[in-house]
Amino acid sequence: MRMSHVDFMEDTNVVMRHKFLKEWNDDRDALQYPPAEGRYSVYDGKGIFEHLAFIIDSYYSLQTDSFASFSYDTQRAPKGMYASEDPSLTAGIEFKNIPFIQVCVDRINSVTINNNTYEFDITDVHECMKLNLTSAEVKEIQQDADAVARAFEKRVDRQQPDTAT
Repeated sequence: MRMSHVDFMEDTNVVMRHKFLKEWNDDRDALQYPPAEGRYSVYDGKGIFEHLAFIIDSYYSLQTDSFASFSYDTQRAPKGMYASEDPSLTAGIEFKNIPFIQVCVDRINSVTINNNTYEFDITDVHECMKLNLTSAEVKEIQQDADAVARAFEKRVDRQQPDTAT
């Protein structure tokens, strides 16, 4: 029984990588040494926003584009229906009930340059932000990957502490 659970989890991870990671290919799923390809990486700001746009599009089209039985982690009050009659099993979930995407960044605290010497404060910093996109923003991102940057800019400005006194 344990082996079938492990196989299920590994198969699910493979499906998730293919569903949510832009340009993921089968070579990356092969367990071989040395690997056929390097680490999955994004190297510039434009690439990050293109990959985030891909993730957002994949996430918000999960019920319409997936052939697997994936759904959002939502909680709704039962309405006196049996599970077989629950419309959420056969129909899409309303946009307002889709959980927000949480974006997290793990980084070191800071790097400063002093007399041509780099000084690293290697304290781990873990920052997360819930990306509560509107339906209009999701549609815009699906049409134009650059819209992700605009969506982040709106939210970062609102989350900055007010330093004016």
